[in-house]
Amino acid sequence: MHLARRSLAHILFGLVAALGVHSQPAFANEPTAARIDWQSDVEQAWANSQTQKQPLLLFVKTDGCVFCTKMERETYSNESVARQVMGTFVASSVNGRSIPELVRKLNIRIYPTTVIIGPDAQVLDSIPGYVPAATLQSRLEIAAQKSSTVSR
Repeated sequence: MHLARRSLAHILFGLVAALGVHSQPAFANEPTAARIDWQSDVEQAWANSQTQKQPLLLFVKTDGCVFCTKMERETYSNESVARQVMGTFVASSVNGRSIPELVRKLNIRIYPTTVIIGPDAQVLDSIPGYVPAATLQSRLEIAAQKSSTVSR
């Protein structure tokens, strides 16, 4: 009897492995919340923007910035915003203190600031400070339209 149970277990294990059936939690097939895949290397993000012919969304923040954290938690973590960003833009999030020359060139005066730059290096929008998800979505739509018009 003991041997029969062991053989049955081996047969079932082999069958499950052969069929590719794996134990998963019930929620495994449900869609996961959209998340932005932020690139921390702004130069690489810019290269990807040009290669992919998509605008660069540059989120410039600093350490200890309350409104930067609020924007990350409330605006960029919004599922609709995240889907819009990932579907239309190359996203880069950087600490402004690590890119002082670019901060100066883009005339960034407060944190956070979101700058959208077309693949042709044209600044499509600059959004200083915290903005809620609905406001950002509207601005992203306008910037995406500008970018598609410019790239034609």
